[in-house]
Order: sequence, then C-alpha cells, then structure tokens
Amino acid sequence: MNRKTIVLAVILALVGMTSLSAMGLGVAAGLPLGNGLPGNNVMLSLKLDNTPLLFGIGAQIGSNFTSIGVTADYWITNESLAAPLNFYLGVGGYLGLSLGNSTTLSLGARIPVGLNIFILRSLELFVEVAPALGVGFSDPVQFPQVGVQGAFGFRVWF
Repeated sequence: MNRKTIVLAVILALVGMTSLSAMGLGVAAGLPLGNGLPGNNVMLSLKLDNTPLLFGIGAQIGSNFTSIGVTADYWITNESLAAPLNFYLGVGGYLGLSLGNSTTLSLGARIPVGLNIFILRSLELFVEVAPALGVGFSDPVQFPQVGVQGAFGFRVWF
C-alpha cells in the first residue's frame, strides 16, 4: 500500500470514529503569521461529547508530498469579555508529520489564546493564536522549535 492510501485511511478512520459523538464541528484556517497550523494550513475542528479536548485534524496529500497535522487543546477558561464576545485560554499539544523528499515529525506543546463569538445560538466564529514550543525529528533533530500557530474559523455546535 502506498503512503497516500495509508494516510487517507487513518484520517477517514479518525473522522468516522468521532463523527458519531461530535458536539462541535467546524473548519479552521491558518493565519498568515508564524507557522500557521501543523501539517496543513486548513483543519477540521472537532469537539467530542465524551472528552474535554478540542481537536484539529488536517492533511495535505500530493504526488510527491504528504503532510498530516493534529492539535488537541484543553480550554482552561472561556469567559465573556463583553457580550457576545468571549475570550478563551488553554493548553494543548500538536503533532505534524511531513513525508516527501525527507520525513519530518514535529511534536510539541501550545497555548491557545483566542476570541470567539456566537453569531447564532449554535454557530461560533473564532480567531486564535497559540505560542508553541516543540521538537522536530528529522536530520538533524531540531530543538527547540519555537513558533506561533494561528487560526480563524467557525464551529457548529450540536
């Protein structure tokens, strides 16, 4: 089996397993600052009913290059700044895997800080920045990898 088939199967399995119990589902796009989002600059944003984590899952599959990115964040607080605008702060982690001429695995921690607003009862718009610290496993190993991941997008809550 080739690399693309394996990557696509893993992503479809993750999305398939989680979509049945999803509370929130949306799309996040990377901001043009810092490092964007790991793996791909567009991610599926997913909040499951049975976990306090908010996930981001993205992939880019091409003929010579494949990348996968995953984030998992726990929100410590989500408070109102001035109705209807909210502020959130969390801790989380990320994983990025790039396969091409060389293979790179990036793994690290992030601190998402964001603003969100519910324009409808079940529709959330958000923008966030997440300072990140990690390690890149390639040749040579890169530590520390310091950067900023940023995104904006929407989520629909069920």
